[in-house]
Amino acid sequence: MPDRLRWRGTARSLVLSWVLVAIFVMVFGIIVISHAAMGSHARRPGAAGWAVAIAALGLGLLVALWTSRVAVEFDEQELRIRFGPGWPVRRIPWSRVISVEYLYVHPLQWGGWGYRILPLRRAQAIVLRAGDGLRLELSNGQALIVTVDGAKRALDVIRKLRSGE
Repeated sequence: MPDRLRWRGTARSLVLSWVLVAIFVMVFGIIVISHAAMGSHARRPGAAGWAVAIAALGLGLLVALWTSRVAVEFDEQELRIRFGPGWPVRRIPWSRVISVEYLYVHPLQWGGWGYRILPLRRAQAIVLRAGDGLRLELSNGQALIVTVDGAKRALDVIRKLRSGE
């Protein structure tokens, strides 16, 4: 039987999603313009070529959806980080968490926006925007940083949960 959900918070980045959408639309536009610019003597792409271009645009829009939202939730057993519409899910059992702290996240401090692996800092960061975040120190010596609205409240709930209240 799953434990009762204790807390859930999200972080979104409309700027990140719109930037990604703009990039994929521009790439699609370049493909369309290059196809239109081909002379009548050049071999124009058929339906399969257009299908690939449209599929690439659709894939790009899905990537924008998946990378512009993160949800953090936890219960008595584990902390979960859900990307996009809920999948994939990263699960971290409390037995692997040494400490949790609140921090104000500056994206450039963690390598920019997105999912960052920082081997020299022994850290991973999920940064969608500047603002509230949590820093988890894990038993393997790694740190995990994630931006999430309400991180101070989450930290209070985590402290109560881990103290047995």
